[in-house]
Amino acid sequence: MPTHNNIFKLSKTKFVAGIQCLKRLYFMCYRKDLAPPILSAQQAIFDTGTEVGRLARQLFPDGVLIDDDALHHSDAVAKTKKLISQREVSSIFEAGFATGNVLIRTDILERCSGRRWRLLEVKSSTKVKEANFYDVALQSHVLKQSGIAVDAECLVHINNAYVYNGKRLDLSKFFSVEDISQQIEKLAPSLPKLIREQQEVLSSDSAPDIGPGKHCFSPYECEFYDHCRASKPEHWVCDLPRIRADILTQLAEDGIEDIRKVPGDFPLSDLQQRICRCVKSGKPFFGRGLRADLEVLETPIYFLDFETVMPAIPLYAGTHPYEAVPFQWSLHKLGRNGKLSHHEFLCDGKEDPREELLTAFIDAIGDRGSIVMYTPYEKRILNNLTGAFPEHADAIESVVGRLFDLCAVVRDHVYHPDFGCSFSLKSVQPVLVPEMGSYEDLAVQDGLQAGISFLRMVSPGTSADEARRIRKDLLEYCGRDTLGMVKLYQKLLTATSGA
Repeated sequence: MPTHNNIFKLSKTKFVAGIQCLKRLYFMCYRKDLAPPILSAQQAIFDTGTEVGRLARQLFPDGVLIDDDALHHSDAVAKTKKLISQREVSSIFEAGFATGNVLIRTDILERCSGRRWRLLEVKSSTKVKEANFYDVALQSHVLKQSGIAVDAECLVHINNAYVYNGKRLDLSKFFSVEDISQQIEKLAPSLPKLIREQQEVLSSDSAPDIGPGKHCFSPYECEFYDHCRASKPEHWVCDLPRIRADILTQLAEDGIEDIRKVPGDFPLSDLQQRICRCVKSGKPFFGRGLRADLEVLETPIYFLDFETVMPAIPLYAGTHPYEAVPFQWSLHKLGRNGKLSHHEFLCDGKEDPREELLTAFIDAIGDRGSIVMYTPYEKRILNNLTGAFPEHADAIESVVGRLFDLCAVVRDHVYHPDFGCSFSLKSVQPVLVPEMGSYEDLAVQDGLQAGISFLRMVSPGTSADEARRIRKDLLEYCGRDTLGMVKLYQKLLTATSGA
């Protein structure tokens, strides 16, 4: 338990967490054990932020880095004070400041005319977000409390319109610098109260009584959500898809948290009402129009899945930051006689994989038969490839015209209480096709992890044996997705209404 002699000091990260939820702030300081281990996907996001920050420093070639870690903050503060006094130092990276119970490290502090400074916060996002204002406002507040004259507050973020030429990253175009001084000025008067509120929470012997809700995912997904969610019913009303805030407020006023207790005449959407009926009955629902929607498919029927990587720092010429670059596909083909065959592609990553992937796909897909995807993601990827390779536009247009979204059919006609209010393939397929099992036995279990694994596979530092193992894992994962779609389609064809 915290005591007045052991109160955590606020940092940028903790302050923004407290703005989102004071309970998250408390847990972040005193109950980190309640959060699950950091997964590879989350670590990859952290690593991207670190690399983007390193690149941003190159915009200020004469800057000086203070590399003391968080455990030696007082050393960083002392070094910062000394560098500020040296007029020849044009910029300082990771400058340290402390005032009261607030400690900060500024990404970039640039000397302006006279004794004034420009504060620059670096983000790996592609636009300014509201949460960034609080982050920068705290820094500006501490700087001014420390006697630093702040000339301007800016956010450095990635310009997603930048197109990489494949040779050299042009940092002046890769980054955008936005002056957010006006927003910071508006927030400034509220900072002392916000800081005081958070410090009072950290001096308490227990976490504030704040329940889970939509705030758990905005602006960031809270790492303690599962812990807080455990106190709620298995079938929680907040899980209903696209549930409006005013509806949740009305349910809360009526003391209703469990979907099973929602009145039958409560004003919900058709989909939400269907979910409520299924949860109450404990039985699955298959709508009368399900079979008719599936029978429009023309044989042979192909089941398609693309895997993509979305690097913040472009890998290939002609791509821009965070562009979804396809590197793999799986294609199961179901013939008129029920014969099932499988084709797949996974690039080696040494060069831009897109055209080779596209031509191999066009050759494999033939010129007739429906192509089943799960959500319109594959359609977006193909449309993007049209812009990159206009010489293949006609072939891509023909393929796009044959696409069929199986997820839309499931959402329109199907629900099972065990879906958990989700229509993702990984929620639907294990429930309706239990003999296939879940994805838990796979080394790669989702698309984000697939992209991270691909980057590791093609990294020069990865051994040949490790690359071969990753390749095998990627092929197994992508193949499982399309085989699962085949089995799901076959299950839906034979299903009848149960509610």
